[in-house]
Amino acid sequence: MTVGKLNFTIMYRGYEMAYPLRRYGGGVKNSVLRDHFLNPRGMKRLENPVGQAIARSETCSDVIRMTVHIDDEGVVTDIGAEVYGCGYSIAGASLFNETALGRRVDDVILKARERLSVIIEDVPEQNRRCVELPIKAFTTIYEHYRNTSGK
Repeated sequence: MTVGKLNFTIMYRGYEMAYPLRRYGGGVKNSVLRDHFLNPRGMKRLENPVGQAIARSETCSDVIRMTVHIDDEGVVTDIGAEVYGCGYSIAGASLFNETALGRRVDDVILKARERLSVIIEDVPEQNRRCVELPIKAFTTIYEHYRNTSGK
C-alpha cells in the first residue's frame, strides 16, 4: 500500500486500486487506529483454520471474515481477517489481530476490550461498532471452539 496526499493505493488481485484518503480513513484521528488503517496487520485468509466466522455490522454495510489457527494449548498461533468496510473497521480488525496473536483464546476478548477502551473515546459514536466488529467475529469463533474442543 502506498499513501499520497489525496489518496492511498493498494494492490488487490493484481490490480492497483486508488481510494480517496479522506473518504476511507482520513477521518481516523487516533494515531494508533490511523497506523493500523494505513499499515493493517493480519489481513489475510488462513488455509484450514480451526475457527472462522463472518460478522456483519448492524449499523452499516461493514463485513469481516475472520479465520484463526489455535494450537492444542488453546493459544492463537495465527489470525487473519478480510474486511469489507470503512477505515475504522480495517483499523479495528488490525488492532484486534495484533492483540490476539500469541494469546490464549480465553484471554483474547478481554485483552482486546481493554485495548479498545483506551482509544474508543477518539472514535465517533457512529463508528464505534465498526471498531468492535472483530470482537463480534471472534466471539462466534470462541463459542464454537469451546463447544467443540471441550476446553
